Amino acid sequence: MNIKATRFSAILVSMAVINAGYGDTVDFSQTAATRSLPNAEPILLASNIVLQRVIQTQTTFIQHEATARQRKVAQEHAVTVMKKMEPAKKVEMKKKKVRYIAVDTEKNEQTSPKAKKVVMVWDTQAESLVGNTVYDLPNPPAVGGSINFSTYAAEYVGGSN
Repeated sequence: MNIKATRFSAILVSMAVINAGYGDTVDFSQTAATRSLPNAEPILLASNIVLQRVIQTQTTFIQHEATARQRKVAQEHAVTVMKKMEPAKKVEMKKKKVRYIAVDTEKNEQTSPKAKKVVMVWDTQAESLVGNTVYDLPNPPAVGGSINFSTYAAEYVGGSN
């Protein structure tokens, strides 16, 4: 058996060895395209880890404690958005079971330079801000899009425009 020590072949060999653990015989002289292992399901080793890391990175926000000014601005925006919201939109949100909305607030000295938007979360049922946390969003969704926080999701509504 002569196996070249390239990154690609090392991955293929690792996959073949893992599949061989299920009782399959492996012929290393075959190429990956022609090798078929009976009863073997495809395994994506490295790509699953990379994909999981990318997803975690994209959903991790910089967060910090809100100032009194940021709380006031977020609360004003939330109240204005809820007052201006059409009844049909409110019904749609209830059907979708959207309880939380993310509203814009102002940036301050704690805001990350990469943040395009700074938001706080508003509870539409309790009609109050959820906690005292400000989230810096480097890639905010479009208005109406969803933001997944650690324990809940919120619909992004922007500011009071």
